[in-house]
Amino acid sequence: MLFLATAAIIICFGEALRRALKRCQTVEEAAREQAERMRTTFASIGDGVIATDRDGRVTTMNAVAEALTGWTNEEAAGIPLT
Repeated sequence: MLFLATAAIIICFGEALRRALKRCQTVEEAAREQAERMRTTFASIGDGVIATDRDGRVTTMNAVAEALTGWTNEEAAGIPLT
């Protein structure tokens, strides 16, 4: 009887773990898809776009912003804009 109870608990735990892992995989895939959409949008905007962190330092910029500023994305990284 104890064996059956232990087996049932292990099976339930395994199933709960499987469902949790599936949810994590689903969330990760959605995040990857969203990030790809953002990269595509960012790259295709016809205006210069410069993204900064909370302190106003450049984190990234699109190709139009590179052309307008004369900086490469790598050169601009970390430069304060405030």
